[in-house]
Amino acid sequence: MSLKPLAMAHQLKETGFTSPQAECIVEQVMVAIQDSDLVTKTFLTVELAQLEARLEKNIAAEIARLERNMFQLEKNFSDRFSQLEKKTDDRFSQLEKKTDDGFSQLEKKTDDRFSQLEKKTDDRFSQLEKKTDDGFFQLEKKTDDRFSQLEKKTDDGFFQLEKKTDDRSSQLEKKTDDGFFQLEKKTDDRSSQLEKKTDDGFSRLERKIARLEIRGIKWMIGTQLCFFSLTMGSILGLIYFLHSK
Repeated sequence: MSLKPLAMAHQLKETGFTSPQAECIVEQVMVAIQDSDLVTKTFLTVELAQLEARLEKNIAAEIARLERNMFQLEKNFSDRFSQLEKKTDDRFSQLEKKTDDGFSQLEKKTDDRFSQLEKKTDDRFSQLEKKTDDGFFQLEKKTDDRFSQLEKKTDDGFFQLEKKTDDRSSQLEKKTDDGFFQLEKKTDDRSSQLEKKTDDGFSRLERKIARLEIRGIKWMIGTQLCFFSLTMGSILGLIYFLHSK
């Protein structure tokens, strides 16, 4: 490979160097490459081919190594996943067994607890029912005794009241009969006296007087009857008042 000094100087001038600078540079380059072995194109081609071959060999070896590593990694991953799956299955089996045992124990405890609670509830209701029956029996007995005493007192009160009423009525009837007898006797005596005192000439006057006397008698009888009615009304009112209590 040969260098062209003129062409090199011309290119240096085009890039901005002056003519002296370009000539100086070309001269220095020529001195530097003098007696030096330059790389040829054929050498570069051979070196490039050898480099490509080594590179392909290294790449193939690296790819093989990577494939071996990937296979080993895949195998290790499979083994690890199998072990993990086995451990997980074992763990779930143990957990499932413990859960079943726990639920069985809990169910048993719950059944026992409900049985005890049901038994206590039944006993409590039985005691409460017994106490309620005893209380109602005692209450019924006390109520019957109370009603019996009250009925006895009421019967005694009504008997005494009836006795007093009968006595009062007998006394009042006796007094009334005596009053009527005395009044009748007085009336008969008065009529006899009037009849004796009157004569034929005073017949009309006697009749008038007789009417007046009869009216007086009727008025006295009405007064006695009114007094009797008031007395009986008072007695009946007293009976109703005592019965109300």
